[in-house]
Amino acid sequence: MPLVQGNSANRIHLDSFPLTADEIEKLPLSIQAGVLLFLGHWNQAHDIAQDLHTPEGSYWHAIIHRQEPDAWNSGYWFRKVGAHPVFLDLIETVHHRSDQTFKGRTSEFLLHGKWDSIRFIEFCEKAARVPGSSEEKLAIEIQHLEWQLLMNYCCEGTL
Repeated sequence: MPLVQGNSANRIHLDSFPLTADEIEKLPLSIQAGVLLFLGHWNQAHDIAQDLHTPEGSYWHAIIHRQEPDAWNSGYWFRKVGAHPVFLDLIETVHHRSDQTFKGRTSEFLLHGKWDSIRFIEFCEKAARVPGSSEEKLAIEIQHLEWQLLMNYCCEGTL
């Protein structure tokens, strides 16, 4: 399931992105992977994440495979991530959203009070089977939040 709903024509393209391809290549690898993923450059993001042997590299790698979709491979990489600090922020952000979309949904992605990436992968798989559904919209919105939180985390480590 992509981070952007609909066809690729709706995605942000590199030529309209505020950074050039050369500028993106100068960014730390964890940030490059996230930017390229957001732009829909799946293969480039995958190549970087696969060679980035950090929890953040594994996290980007897991997200990429979740979007492919390849649930088993995504789950494998999320298990390598372990308990990432982003999970706490993700739970809090999803839980404290005041709009109806998120009301009472947080518990679907928790196991023993902790974010469960495998449950979220399963939710995304089910949601993708019903395009345009409230579940698909929720899955995409949570993935956007997740992307933002992980990107912020990666950027904080470089400042």
